[in-house]
Amino acid sequence: MKLYHSTTQKPKIIESGKLKVNRRFNFQKYLIFLLQQGYEMKEPYQLKGNYPGSNGLQAPFMGHGIYCYGTFKEAEKHQANCQVVEISYSEQSSKLNLDDDKTLYDILESLSEIEEIIDTNISEEARWGWKHLIVLLKNCLLEEFVESGPAVGLIIYVLLYFKKIKVSDLLIRSFYDKIGVVGKPKTKKKYFLISNTDKIEEIF
Repeated sequence: MKLYHSTTQKPKIIESGKLKVNRRFNFQKYLIFLLQQGYEMKEPYQLKGNYPGSNGLQAPFMGHGIYCYGTFKEAEKHQANCQVVEISYSEQSSKLNLDDDKTLYDILESLSEIEEIIDTNISEEARWGWKHLIVLLKNCLLEEFVESGPAVGLIIYVLLYFKKIKVSDLLIRSFYDKIGVVGKPKTKKKYFLISNTDKIEEIF
């Protein structure tokens, strides 16, 4: 399959033949911050996208990886003064489509299972922080992440923490486009996140 990545570093990428994943945002510190100090975040729009000491870095919407579009034109419009790297990605890759209602329902069920795990396996001191966070994340999912883009990557991180699931090679999710929008946004942009760069067959 073909994916398209917007970048200002195309010559370096082509020369090296590699795309590097930016892992500067520390999800562990983010999670600790939310567990300890996230009690004022009761509604999805209140979910902060970073933690003290993150130097302004925002939580990547689906986690760490290479963010791409499904068409050249979408990638070209992503930012000014950019170039587009075309990626040939293996069809033999696992995919998690976060636009699929069944997938979202399964994730919601997993979050409910985690609530039960918390009741029996987490110390009383830490339990309420976890329970508060899980309820907030469920609310974010139910409101379709309109006001809480960072919740997607955070949910995946929490699932990894508790369920020890294997991250899919490719994650797919459409986010509401809020640029220049007054009121509730109505249009979405679909993103593809390459979490496994070993499945990249060619870059050009």
